[in-house]
Amino acid sequence: MNFYRLGKVEEMPGFSPGSFITSYGETIDNEFKGIKYCNAFVSFSNTYSDFVSLDAFKNARKTVMTINREIPPHTDSGVQCVINIYTRTSNCLTQFYDIVGEPDGFQIENQTDGQIFDLDALVPADSFVAEVGDVILLNVKAPHSVKPLTSAPVDREALCFQSRALSFHQVLALLQKG
Repeated sequence: MNFYRLGKVEEMPGFSPGSFITSYGETIDNEFKGIKYCNAFVSFSNTYSDFVSLDAFKNARKTVMTINREIPPHTDSGVQCVINIYTRTSNCLTQFYDIVGEPDGFQIENQTDGQIFDLDALVPADSFVAEVGDVILLNVKAPHSVKPLTSAPVDREALCFQSRALSFHQVLALLQKG
């Protein structure tokens, strides 16, 4: 298991993007295509505070993630796991993979411990299609991709609570303890 649905918020959290953190992608015809992260200024609300009150997320880095294209299989840099609250989804599939054999992973310039993987070394595992308001815990150390399910332009956004301390499986165990 590489993701766990924590629930759904009825009222979207109050937040606004702050300063730019990093991006992964390329510029095509003077337009950036990929994933962008900005700091998030969050107005905490009872509508979602239950989802992020675990010890692993008390000091979580709060970011706004925007995606505007298909994202190849990769692992995230500098983060163990993340809780995403999806605010725009564009009917995209988040596909996780199991690694088979010795993968030919590579890094782009600004990746630290994350990698991008060739599909030849991966087999599809679990997946989900997020809806607006979904709150999902993700194992971002497992290879995963984002694939649009239609030909419409990708416009995906999530408020992210990133844990650098505990792994997905440690957080999942805390959740299951209650």
